[in-house]
Amino acid sequence: MKIKFRILATIILLSSFQVFGQNSGSLTIDSCLLYARNQFALLKNNGLNNEIINLQTKNLNANYLPATDFSAKAQYQSQSIEIDINSEGLPPGVEFQFPVPPLDQYALTLNLTQSIYDGGMTKALKELEKVKTNLQNLKNELSFTDVKKQLTDIYFSVLFLQKTQEQIKNTLNELDAKRSTLKSGLKNGVVTKENYDLLTVSILQLKQKQTEIHSGIENALAILSILTGKTIHSGVTVSVPNDTDLIEDNNRIENKIFYSQNEIYDTKIKLIKAKRLPKFGAYAIGGYGNPGLTMLKDEWNPYFIVGANLHWNIWDWNTGKRNKQIQKINQESIINQKTSFEQSVNVQKQKLKSEIDKYTELMTYDEQILKLHEGICKAMSNKLKNGTVNSTEYISAINKKQQAAVQFKIHKLKLLKCKYDYLIVTGNL
Repeated sequence: MKIKFRILATIILLSSFQVFGQNSGSLTIDSCLLYARNQFALLKNNGLNNEIINLQTKNLNANYLPATDFSAKAQYQSQSIEIDINSEGLPPGVEFQFPVPPLDQYALTLNLTQSIYDGGMTKALKELEKVKTNLQNLKNELSFTDVKKQLTDIYFSVLFLQKTQEQIKNTLNELDAKRSTLKSGLKNGVVTKENYDLLTVSILQLKQKQTEIHSGIENALAILSILTGKTIHSGVTVSVPNDTDLIEDNNRIENKIFYSQNEIYDTKIKLIKAKRLPKFGAYAIGGYGNPGLTMLKDEWNPYFIVGANLHWNIWDWNTGKRNKQIQKINQESIINQKTSFEQSVNVQKQKLKSEIDKYTELMTYDEQILKLHEGICKAMSNKLKNGTVNSTEYISAINKKQQAAVQFKIHKLKLLKCKYDYLIVTGNL
């Protein structure tokens, strides 16, 4: 019953109103979760993180492209190479003077380098950045889990209060009707004023309770407004969620986080291996300078150089081996954390299952108790009318029936709340 499978239908349902309450429709837990998700600031960072990884990937892809740079140089040196050649052995009258390089030298060069094989470094770096981004997005999702738990607690607290308020309203209607009946009996002397006043006191006390509950509902709805980013008025009808089956599959975000953390260490191991592999590339240099490659000519000449290079760190004093061991130790730590977390989840699941069994059994007794109280109140109502019991006894019976009715509805809601908590614990809400 994951919320993501309901998003489309919920968006269509809720697109027609922005303010809950007053003349608007009812409020559902799914709509609250959807609005809270859209409102949650950290989840908005996921889109930003994805933009960043796209830019980082483009930057890393540039490693496969040739790199070019241009340079210009002008220099003057105090002396240059001079070579004296002995003229002995040369024909008479023939003299030879070895050219002398100019003291002022100039060069314009364009350098081009191309990586042909980098040992898998670029590929490993792209994978590492991708996994890191995924991990950060998962952590943002995990933060929203706390919001889901808080929102669910508040939502059900409103239901508890509204059900109590509803039952109080029913009881007030019943007591008001009975007081109207006693009023005529009071005029005829069949009912004492004391009994009439006791009934009035009970009505006023219930109205006090109504005020307290109304305040609690207002506060809870104000918190829901903050979490959802929507204005929710007290007139809203908070819908009781549909009953749901328990889903045993563990779909907690934490499991995905553990897996992603393990992926990071796997990728770091690949990066360590890539650093140890030979790197092969090619280069080309084009230039125009005075002198050119022929250093002894005092004239401007174009020139070019092409070549290939190989770099291989043959021995790293086992630092790479030790770094891989560090990553494997980190992975073992992740396994231990995951095992501990699963144990904690299983404990929470067992507690909730026990609560579910408890409320299921309690409700069978609630129904029987409520039915008996309804019969007692009916009998007491007739006796009060005939003057065989006083208002205190009748009010006591009504209060007990009210408590039984409220208890039945509360147990029913608590059972449903436990099921929703179970879905949160297993990561299926």
